[in-house]
Amino acid sequence: MNVREKSPEGMRSGSFSCCVLEAARAAGVKIAEPSAADALAFLEYGQELMLKREAMEIFWRKNGFGRELIRGFIPAVQPRHYRTSSKRKAAFYRGHFRLGMGYGRGIADDGALLEPETHGRIYACLRKLLNGPRFLESAKSLNFCVIRGDEQETALIFNVFRANGDVVRNLRLLGKETQAAVPELKSCFMLLDPTRSGYYLESSAREGRDRMFKKFFGPGVLAQRSGNLKLFYPPEAFSQVNGAMCGPFASAALELLSPDPDARVIDLYCGYGLLAMKAAETVSSVIGMDWEGPAIRAAISNAAHLFPGKNIRFQTGAVTGEALRCRLPLPREEKEFFLLDPPRSGAGNDVIEAVAARRPRRVVAIFCGTDNMPPALRHWQANGYEVTAARVLDMFPGTLNLETMVRLEHL
Repeated sequence: MNVREKSPEGMRSGSFSCCVLEAARAAGVKIAEPSAADALAFLEYGQELMLKREAMEIFWRKNGFGRELIRGFIPAVQPRHYRTSSKRKAAFYRGHFRLGMGYGRGIADDGALLEPETHGRIYACLRKLLNGPRFLESAKSLNFCVIRGDEQETALIFNVFRANGDVVRNLRLLGKETQAAVPELKSCFMLLDPTRSGYYLESSAREGRDRMFKKFFGPGVLAQRSGNLKLFYPPEAFSQVNGAMCGPFASAALELLSPDPDARVIDLYCGYGLLAMKAAETVSSVIGMDWEGPAIRAAISNAAHLFPGKNIRFQTGAVTGEALRCRLPLPREEKEFFLLDPPRSGAGNDVIEAVAARRPRRVVAIFCGTDNMPPALRHWQANGYEVTAARVLDMFPGTLNLETMVRLEHL
């Protein structure tokens, strides 16, 4: 590309993003907007994959880990138009109502190379209807419009900062008219968030924000397949943004963990139970832990439906070192295995210390924030655990991000 490569704002030297840029320079590839969410989407996917492989080896080497520990690089099943979650900020801009991806100086209307085509059609329909006289007053109450789901089955969430009877009635009608234009839209909801925050899923409740979630029409859950398993989760709960990769993601985690059939697997930050259900296919006992909320209630329901009578249980509450020490059963050491799939910020040191103190035979720690990996692995090492293998998954094609699974064992 004959464009001048821009320096990404706030990109820390030595970060994984910088390693991608280093690999790109070596390959003669120009990345025009490194800070963009879809910075690599303009590339042919084979070239993107090559850059990411090289960047991960650079990053791994710079942080003192042997490249031989990387046991496989799993490419994306669907490199573009894969995102099962998208959102648009609502605003009036130059006399028109807009739904855009940006903030501040202006609001871009697209940039949706990573989103399903269905999402784009729903947003286009909403823009048209919201600029009409019938829905203008309701439009003024919007914070975000959020879409969850894939090409075949989607849910629409109106995130509003104020609501009265007229707003609720008009938004329900707006959802129905959008469904008539885009039949793939199966359900519609309203989330009231008076704080006008950037939160739009159940994380707002975790932060103590006032919220009300209301269904207008359609099914109350979305479906996610993982191999032979079909799991359900509510639209306000967190789920992997790349639904097509959920099967390979869960399989890779359990293959790396390799628990014995009579083992206990403890899944921290379990969400609606994707990894816990995968573990339940092969082990005798599973414990999941995560915040009280819609996701873990879905996990309980998924377990009852998929594995009735099996020893699967869930602990609700914040995942902290204190919670692990007080609420988990006594450790089984050689017969205990841990999965950690925390938010992007990573597991806290207190969680690492509490897990390590139980001396599980094996741990698989999952990092969607690659830059958080080196300090976390050093803390694992300080607590008696060594890296014995890793797998890299391209969960976020088109972006400068990867997902990494690291196996840790007490040596």
